[in-house]
Amino acid sequence: PLAHDPGGDKAIYCSAGMNLVGGVVRNTTNTWVPEFFEEYLAHPLQFHGYHINLMPTGDAYMGGGIRIRPRDEIKLGQLYLSNGIWNGTRVVSTEWVRESTTPHSNFAPQIDFDLNHQYGYGWHINPLKTPNHTYRSFSAGGNGGQIVIVIPELDMVVAFNGGSYGEFAKWYRWSLELVPQYIIPAAVK
Repeated sequence: PLAHDPGGDKAIYCSAGMNLVGGVVRNTTNTWVPEFFEEYLAHPLQFHGYHINLMPTGDAYMGGGIRIRPRDEIKLGQLYLSNGIWNGTRVVSTEWVRESTTPHSNFAPQIDFDLNHQYGYGWHINPLKTPNHTYRSFSAGGNGGQIVIVIPELDMVVAFNGGSYGEFAKWYRWSLELVPQYIIPAAVK
């Protein structure tokens, strides 16, 4: 049984849902997802040395496990910070950047230091609170602590790359605590 109606305002992350999106991309474009990824994202953003996991069927597994370098994580954040433009070239539409980083549902706190936060399409939308100001951020993360955080008001992208797989409580606090306590104050001095 479903815990909530699909499309409701209560977010529940599910890797299978992201993998389903990969299948939709494949079926809509008639393109193998690794080829689509290379042509429309990796090549325009000048990614090097990435890896996409495959399922036994040979299809890309989009529910996790894509490995890109930290500098390429930052490029993804910068692409969104620049409203879909990388090095003067449109890679993603402004409309998609806006729609995917707009709240569509909400996450209740999962652990003691977590906040109520919103969820777009693959992007977590968090308030980052400093003593003098609260900044809107949106971030994408992977199991282990691969996190890209975009803070539009500061024209800032922050990335973490860790290997603490299965230790959500450890790496999730990096963006919620370290960024507002140390990185933002250092940047706004």
